[in-house]
Amino acid sequence: MKKSLFAAAALVGISFSANAQWDQGAIQATGGLGFSSVGSSNDFDGTTTELTNGSQYNISLSGGYFIMDNLSVNLGLGYGGQSLTNEIAETEVSQGIFSVSLDGRYYMPYTDQFSMYGFVGFGFGTGTMTDVDLAADTETETGLGAFNAGLGVGLTYFVTDNIFLDANYGFLGYQSTSMTTDPGGDFESTDTNSSFGLNLDLTAVAFGVGILIN
Repeated sequence: MKKSLFAAAALVGISFSANAQWDQGAIQATGGLGFSSVGSSNDFDGTTTELTNGSQYNISLSGGYFIMDNLSVNLGLGYGGQSLTNEIAETEVSQGIFSVSLDGRYYMPYTDQFSMYGFVGFGFGTGTMTDVDLAADTETETGLGAFNAGLGVGLTYFVTDNIFLDANYGFLGYQSTSMTTDPGGDFESTDTNSSFGLNLDLTAVAFGVGILIN
């Protein structure tokens, strides 16, 4: 579950023109879908050994209503997960997390097709992680939790009068993740990690396709 707010320095010095697309009362819907395969291997003396292999995926959908020209309130839902097999350690790890987010966005049109926007919002997520030891034939399940709040910027580009491409990048704000393990009895434990700062790596990039109904 990753939702963001971004620095607006790139907007300095740009003159924005009027645009009637983001009108009060308009409704927008945006969706995103991603999938990738991951893996690692070791090459020694001409022999390649596969160490890990797996996949990652995510799906997201958000809907928004323009409470005034250029300003919308948006509710988002998402689900993401990954699975990873370690051939050397003989383990399999899989996890999935469901997320909900709420944000407000202010759009700054530059041309009839291109706009920039800034947004502020928060989100939370919950899910599970399953760790299987193939050699010992054991399985451990861990509860996952996440929360974030921050600022960001994004871009939209209309490919038709009502369909647009959406991209946002970066993260400036607060993030917190927790992992809860319950092996039974009175031994439940929770580890929590939190941070505040600016994230500009590639994991902070999000793409989507949207539709606008005026």
